[in-house]
Amino acid sequence: MGTILDYIDKCGNKTFKEEPFNEVDSVILTDLSYINFDGIVHQDNKYVTLKETAIMFFDKYKMHELKKDGIGLKAAYEILYKIKNTKRYSYMKLYNYYYIGNDNTQFSALMIDVYPKLTFISIEGTDDLVSGWKEDFQISYKFPIESHKYVIDYLNKHIKLFTTRNYIIAGHSKGGNLALVGSMYLNYFKLLHVKKIISYDGPGLRKKELNSYRYKRIYNKYDLIVPNYTVIGLIMNHKDKLIIYKSNTKNILSHNTLTWLVDDNKFIREDKLSYYSIELDKVITKWIELYNYDERKKFVDNLFSIFEYAGIKDLKGLNSYNINDIMSIVKSMNNLDDKSRKMFEDLFNILINTVKNDTYNYIQDKFVNKNK
Repeated sequence: MGTILDYIDKCGNKTFKEEPFNEVDSVILTDLSYINFDGIVHQDNKYVTLKETAIMFFDKYKMHELKKDGIGLKAAYEILYKIKNTKRYSYMKLYNYYYIGNDNTQFSALMIDVYPKLTFISIEGTDDLVSGWKEDFQISYKFPIESHKYVIDYLNKHIKLFTTRNYIIAGHSKGGNLALVGSMYLNYFKLLHVKKIISYDGPGLRKKELNSYRYKRIYNKYDLIVPNYTVIGLIMNHKDKLIIYKSNTKNILSHNTLTWLVDDNKFIREDKLSYYSIELDKVITKWIELYNYDERKKFVDNLFSIFEYAGIKDLKGLNSYNINDIMSIVKSMNNLDDKSRKMFEDLFNILINTVKNDTYNYIQDKFVNKNK
């Protein structure tokens, strides 16, 4: 039993004839879209190999600089560094890299030819930009969000209509939601070439979209995969049947794919979600449903106006503030109405109480019930 990194040590020098493409490979390729390949991987069909990509990337960016980035980005860097010289991954072809990040949206996608008949389309989740995190919240009241439009255009533009090639479309976190929505709006005949659509711990849909014919036509191709301590993957409405991977950590940290446990060439499954995830899902769902779309929009606008007020555009900027600084900014903002303030207070109470109850239940199971 190990992690993705242990799997790379074990299978990195096996060809796909020796070890067929599997679910661990899929997560590895999904993580690569977090990396800024601007100026390295081309925006058209001209490809570079993964090995060439890694050499140029680590020449352009030094490791001591990359360590300052967020957890998801660090995981992607570690994976790229580890696979760059392997027989299994080094000759994969990377192309059609696209990235946009501004005050309104954040979206990135990448195409990877695994072997001649299989192309993997990796959709980035939320990176360090605050605009990307705002879109995560906008999903609760708005459809489509800006990055939905980008992914729909990207997939329809780059998936070929007449081809013998198969496609897998996957994303982690917000990227999982984008992979789902982009596939829902894919040309019908192009969709025939898509063998699998995967959301790794990504948010769900509003009820209207979940009940649409577009969702129903991709349902059998779509997997929602979450860690047993998921938070993000249960936000909004989601597929009735989850695939649950076991994480070696608890709470929101299990969102990091490097915590997911691997046995041989498969992730270790869990039969059910943790108490923490079940309870948090209940209370956040109840909290969201208390408010209509207009109220949710106002709350999100107010929440992110805090960052705008403080001049924070990315997580590096946020790191210079502590929780007391943020709370002081909230209190100083006169445009917050009573309802928005109550929504803030309720959300903080939900998070604090869920963590507290989960800790209590863990102690009970670990020490009290065990000794009965």
